[in-house]
Amino acid sequence: MPNLGILSVRNITILAALATALGLVIGCAGSSPEPAAAPAAPAATTAPAAQESAPTAVPASAGSAPAMSDEVSGMVTMMVADWGTQAFEPRDASGQIMTQHRMLHGWLIAGNEKTEMIPGIAQSWELSDDGLQWTWTIRDGVKFHNGDDLTIDDIQFTLDRHHGPEAAENAIHGIFIQQSKRTVSQEITGPNTIVVTQTEPNATYPFLMSQLHSSDAHGAVLPKNYWESVGGKEGWEAAPVAAGPLMLVDYKPSEQMLFERFDDYYFTPDNGFHEDRRMNFKTMDARLVTEESTRVSALRAGQADMTEASLNARNQVEAGGGRLVFIPEASYSQVRPMGCWKEELPCNDKRVRYALDYAVDKELIRDKLYGGTDVAQVGGFEAATPNALGYSPELDSLPFDPAQAQQLLSDAGYPGGEGFPAFKIHTWNGGDVPLQPEQAELIAEMWKDNLGLEVTVVVGDPTAVRQQARDRQLDGDVYFRSNEARFDGGSLMRSATDPENPNRLMEEPELFAIVNEALAVLDPALRHDAYNKAYRAIWEEHYYWSPIYVNLPWAVSERIATWEPWPLGPYASALWTVTLK
Repeated sequence: MPNLGILSVRNITILAALATALGLVIGCAGSSPEPAAAPAAPAATTAPAAQESAPTAVPASAGSAPAMSDEVSGMVTMMVADWGTQAFEPRDASGQIMTQHRMLHGWLIAGNEKTEMIPGIAQSWELSDDGLQWTWTIRDGVKFHNGDDLTIDDIQFTLDRHHGPEAAENAIHGIFIQQSKRTVSQEITGPNTIVVTQTEPNATYPFLMSQLHSSDAHGAVLPKNYWESVGGKEGWEAAPVAAGPLMLVDYKPSEQMLFERFDDYYFTPDNGFHEDRRMNFKTMDARLVTEESTRVSALRAGQADMTEASLNARNQVEAGGGRLVFIPEASYSQVRPMGCWKEELPCNDKRVRYALDYAVDKELIRDKLYGGTDVAQVGGFEAATPNALGYSPELDSLPFDPAQAQQLLSDAGYPGGEGFPAFKIHTWNGGDVPLQPEQAELIAEMWKDNLGLEVTVVVGDPTAVRQQARDRQLDGDVYFRSNEARFDGGSLMRSATDPENPNRLMEEPELFAIVNEALAVLDPALRHDAYNKAYRAIWEEHYYWSPIYVNLPWAVSERIATWEPWPLGPYASALWTVTLK
């Protein structure tokens, strides 16, 4: 019989080994991150008017972009751990895509540091009385990187690719496929207007189409004429042109993306906006570097200016003249036992799912692995972190109670873990949740010591692991992943409960109906309670849960004078606030 004590020698040993290997300083000093501003309610249904391979270079024929301003110079080098699928077209992208997409693309709906949706390329969006039709009104004066004016035809082309019938068959990203199945038509009704008709009310739709949505780029606009002139998707992916603040000028897959400032970017006071969101530097050199130690060394050597980091790198960063900048509520970890609707799997029994949660000491993970509350916080459920729509403390994961965990597992027919099949935890090295594999190892050890289970951790490529999950190859195992925080997690609730979604985490028609009911609540004053009801119903079944969420540390070099990233998203946001010394 295994040792089922509250904190076994095995757990203490693995913590000591991890701390030694990672150079962690337990309880390290340092100021706490500034708290995130309390998010405002989403925009009302009517938005106010505005406001080593060879490099693939964008050819000169791609367009005649304006010359760089004489007043703007300097290069910022950014290093990150993951580029996801490296697709520039939103519907085919997944993983940690949002930094490069925010550099390249312009959005229908913009956002701000308070998690409020504000006009972007769309100067307004209105909802019909029956909740089924959204009318987009597009502003004039937006240009693509090749100098072409953005028109309503580009909007229809984009919406058709993202959510039209063809997307249901050919898109790679699951949420695009789901949204396409709920879209009836997308029709131009005037020189600057287009009406989207949907099968059911969906209050999360504007957020999905906004810059604030932290894992997908549904609201990014593609150039119809240029797309067709380069022969379609393949030609566009080789030399992408969009409407964002930076132009891609060179690309080496899995190595480098080189961007330059787009002087004609639309988000300026001259176009009626409240601030100028053009970059204060000329060039962004984005590099894919998977190892944190290599990224930190590059920062100290003056070869990088911004990089994902973890708290254990603080001393090295500060010794080199840099500092850590925290993004509040940036991301979260998530335990997903897979395929639990299948009767032959132990996790089909809800008592097993609860036992797995009770057996994990989240505070120990927070304090001993992450060094305390600077980085990690215990709380939240999926995207429902404290500053998100629908959060309440009842959504936090279960308290550490190994005796209760053992009793539940015994009641389910697996006393001391006897008869429970061996399984694996599948995870990866993630930039948005530092020390993700180490967190998985701790959880595995706690399940071994507190429940007597036979568990191994498999660390793989993030894109491959996600694909295995979509293909249902992980059913019977545990999928331990990170995910981006966001103010409105409606698309995540629907994705988890939709019986037609290959990424579903359950087959519970009642829960799917509750989620759809919440997404049909259009009154901003009522949406928090509606989301909370849906989250709590899903939480009660416990098909998945979140041990921690993170205030994500980024390391910046001494060259960076200012940077004010937004909360609720792990990517490098608000890059126009970056200034160089």
